[in-house]
Amino acid sequence: MKNINLLPKVPRAKRIFLPLLVSSVIFFLLLSSAFLYVGHYFKNNMQNVENQIALTNASIQALTKQRQLDEQTFNYQNLQAEIDKLKKKRIDWIPVLETISSKLPSTGRILSAEMANEEKKEDNNGANPAVPQTEPVIVNLKLEFGALTSVADYILLLQSSSLFDSVSIMSAIKTEKTFSTPIASLPGSNGTNTQSTTVNTEDNINKIFEDTLTDSKNEGDNLLNELKWTINQQIAKQEFGLKLPDKNFGTKLQDDQYDQDETSALTDADYEDARKTLEDMKKKSATSSETGANSPSVENSNPAAASVQKFNVYEVVIEIALKNSVDSN
Repeated sequence: MKNINLLPKVPRAKRIFLPLLVSSVIFFLLLSSAFLYVGHYFKNNMQNVENQIALTNASIQALTKQRQLDEQTFNYQNLQAEIDKLKKKRIDWIPVLETISSKLPSTGRILSAEMANEEKKEDNNGANPAVPQTEPVIVNLKLEFGALTSVADYILLLQSSSLFDSVSIMSAIKTEKTFSTPIASLPGSNGTNTQSTTVNTEDNINKIFEDTLTDSKNEGDNLLNELKWTINQQIAKQEFGLKLPDKNFGTKLQDDQYDQDETSALTDADYEDARKTLEDMKKKSATSSETGANSPSVENSNPAAASVQKFNVYEVVIEIALKNSVDSN
């Protein structure tokens, strides 16, 4: 028996539309839920990022404040830099002063000693005080000598020292100084003090010139000593107004023979030149002595004026550059 469907047939469009509508509604609901979830998630993440940025900025500000030095720390760092600078520039002055004073001749004296101005050097070079300087230390000496030969000898002795890099003369001025000795000008006073003072002065000058002589080992040394003594006599007469006594050095001035030792560094030609120079100087000295004896002498009636003596001295300024090895670490 065949079943017969008596119900009316539903149209195809109606059968498809209703499920499609329901599916679309469900899909839009799910999509909206997904958008809501994603938006909420990103909003929470953004808030976390902003909080992290705020914490980072706060940390940066705190670190910046910690890096800023207060006044006490700044002063401490400057003091420490100055201490390091002084330690690196510290100099052992004992050998320097010992060399300067020990090589000074008997006719010279030190008037002053000072270091060059370091502030001008730093301003010119734009140097940082905390940075060690490589320039040598400069010492300026102001000295006084009785003769230019003493200046030359002193410079040579300083240049031969291993402590100094360079030694140079900045200025040399010849001046005249007056020295007075006390005398008894009142009645009943004793004048032996003036005489003894004058004698002591002459003896000291005589001893200074005698120290320039060397030990005589042969005829050549005797001739050189006699030549030196003749020069010293002229210097003493011109510079100090004193007459040194004549000395016999046992030299032989014959033209035909010379008794020289084999150890002498003088040749026959040198010996002949020195002998002729000595004879010429003796002739000139004798001529000047006769002229001085024939000239009228003026006696000072004032006893106090007789005690005043004038001497020519040389004020010399020397610049010494110390070597870096002098620094003591």
